[in-house]
Amino acid sequence: MKRVVLLVLAAFVVSICAWPAGAAYDPLSSSRTERAKAEAFNGKMELLVRDVGKLADQIAAYNKPAFEVRLTREERQYQEMGEDNYRTSRILYNRVWAKDKTLVLGEARGDKRFYATFLTTIDPEYSFVGGIRVGAGTKILENFFGDSIMNAGNVEGQKVTLTGPDYGPTDGGPDHVNITCVNGVITEIRLYRSGSYVFSFKALDFANKRLHQMGLANIY
Repeated sequence: MKRVVLLVLAAFVVSICAWPAGAAYDPLSSSRTERAKAEAFNGKMELLVRDVGKLADQIAAYNKPAFEVRLTREERQYQEMGEDNYRTSRILYNRVWAKDKTLVLGEARGDKRFYATFLTTIDPEYSFVGGIRVGAGTKILENFFGDSIMNAGNVEGQKVTLTGPDYGPTDGGPDHVNITCVNGVITEIRLYRSGSYVFSFKALDFANKRLHQMGLANIY
């Protein structure tokens, strides 16, 4: 039963990373204009993914983790789509870096060279390409993307979420950024990177508890 639960978790994580929620433009539209908008938006989002990724890598490389755990053999089990046999991931460790208003989750093999797979920040001190940062007005985003956030994002009342890049349904899914805006102000920036998709439950539990303390939603 535990193995089944682990596989369900892995499949759930893959499904999230494979199709970014809240993307507003359709890259597969029959409209040339719509496809052009999607291409321009994705290009800008790729720049942001790289910039936020640099911060995640720096935190993973140079900061002391708040939590570290070795994955159990069961946690390392996964199943490729369409295969009957189970495989064992080479990922052995998870770390969580959590300080003030930023949290990073990372993974590593036996060499402990950690790769950051997730970052979220509500820290206005971190500024990214185009001047995008928490606490800035949404005009910054509109200048960067060349469109209203009402067109570029997913609107839920006073909350608007911009997500990308989005290339349509894919097997692996691209690395992507979520930018949350509330009442015309950027309130959170998240980075999701494709990784091994095996995780320690203890690491996820620790990370999500820290996120709750920050007033933020779970990683997955």
